Amino acid sequence: MGTDQRLQRIELPDPATARSVREDFGWSRRQMAAELGVSESSIVRWERGTATPTPGRLSDWVALLDRMTVEIDG
Repeated sequence: MGTDQRLQRIELPDPATARSVREDFGWSRRQMAAELGVSESSIVRWERGTATPTPGRLSDWVALLDRMTVEIDG
């Protein structure tokens, strides 16, 4: 299975849930954007559901949200 096929299987997080996880973790949009190497406006659009990250960014975003969730649930 190629990289593109694996990335296509990553589900887009629910925008409201993604925002909630970030906020519960205590991070600003700016902090998340810096961690992912994207603009703050990208985070705003992703969390509103008005834009979708590229496959590579989606993978990074989902992994970061997963790590945050694990630490929150700790």
